[in-house]
Amino acid sequence: RTFDYLDFPKLSHDSALNIPDPQSYGVFLQNDEFGLKSIQNEAKVQSLTKSDFKNMKVIGQFNIGFIITVLDRNLYIIDQHAADEKYNYEKLYQNISISSQKLMAPQLLELDFVDREIFLESHESLEEAGFRFSISENKICIISVPSISGQTTLGKEDIVDLICQIRTIEYNQYAVSINSISKSQMDRINQKNISLNSDKTHAMIASKACRSSIMIGTVLNYDTMETIVHRLSDLKHPWSCPHGRPTIRHLARL
Repeated sequence: RTFDYLDFPKLSHDSALNIPDPQSYGVFLQNDEFGLKSIQNEAKVQSLTKSDFKNMKVIGQFNIGFIITVLDRNLYIIDQHAADEKYNYEKLYQNISISSQKLMAPQLLELDFVDREIFLESHESLEEAGFRFSISENKICIISVPSISGQTTLGKEDIVDLICQIRTIEYNQYAVSINSISKSQMDRINQKNISLNSDKTHAMIASKACRSSIMIGTVLNYDTMETIVHRLSDLKHPWSCPHGRPTIRHLARL
């Protein structure tokens, strides 16, 4: 039978097939998933490193959506849209600039005494992430929120969630260093992995990357296919697209 992108099961974001070593992952495929006959004595797991993409030889395009490659007598299939999308996603993410977008009307933060103290300890780091506040003796208001390309990414609910996380951990007697936020990691509060919700940021960049990527159904010439495959070696996480679909599968041992 033929197959298309629906045959590629989704993975969680950047899970990279749940193999612990980020430099080397097993690419799993039971041959009957694609209606192919099993090859006797074929290894069920083929190990790949990111650098292997540059050494792959492109055989051609299949079903106007997949690139067939070979490496060391192993046949692989690469999802052209997922591979190009992940490349575009990582490039966009590297070049994002966080700015502050002023709200039309300030938003009041209603905090009890304990949460107010937590906020006062953390608000400078939150400002590094793009928030701006008006702080007086009686009230705290949000006057600006982070934005990417003019689109709001984080808001009041994210601050409240952050404060709840810190309060919970302090209640459990963990030491929290609120000064560990950086501009490049605004979704990390400290080494305990207290996170500021970054799902909105991820979704926005993933959507932009998807729209600008080569689609399933696009006929590709050899040079374009080779470029899509080889530049996967340069990515931090080349194993799945931002929406969780694997970029590559092992087909057979030749």
